[in-house]
Amino acid sequence: MAEPFARGLWILSAFLLGSVPFAVVLARLARAGDPRLLGDRNPGALNAWKLAGWRLGLPVLLLDVAKGFVPAAVARHAWGLESLWTAAAAAAPVVGHVFSVFLRGRGGKGLATTFGVWAALDPPWAPVCLGTALTLGRFRLRFSDARTVGLGFLALGAVVLRSGSPVLGAAWLVNAAVVLYAYHGRFSGQRTLAP
Repeated sequence: MAEPFARGLWILSAFLLGSVPFAVVLARLARAGDPRLLGDRNPGALNAWKLAGWRLGLPVLLLDVAKGFVPAAVARHAWGLESLWTAAAAAAPVVGHVFSVFLRGRGGKGLATTFGVWAALDPPWAPVCLGTALTLGRFRLRFSDARTVGLGFLALGAVVLRSGSPVLGAAWLVNAAVVLYAYHGRFSGQRTLAP
């Protein structure tokens, strides 16, 4: 009874960590304003960068990556890659980021947090594949933001298929659905990846 409770508590903690809007928190601490008032009104690293430059944007980016990496890495180490608990711990920070309880369900898009999750679950191929597809889609193929992210998740899906792990497949499916909702649903029609 104690172990499932502890695992559930870890997943809840991962969700709450994912919900922390570091762009908003650090911008307030720096007295730089609110990044949600710029660009696509997303509380993320790009708008923090636009608001106050790299000195705000870079820490926000690193913290958003870390809040995906840490819960997934701890879960992978504690429960292994074939545990559904690991899949839940990997999905929780991304869901928390997109549906932040601290922003009344209006969080960010979850891409940096996604990168952190997959850097923990399947290094080095997943983050390399995701980053390459995003770069190719954005700068070579000149896709829209939603299509670029979709290409990134297709490439990431290929890595997951290569692994043959149904648990990684479940984590990928939830992650893709949540982030694509954020890009295509909530922020559709707005340019977000390019400054």
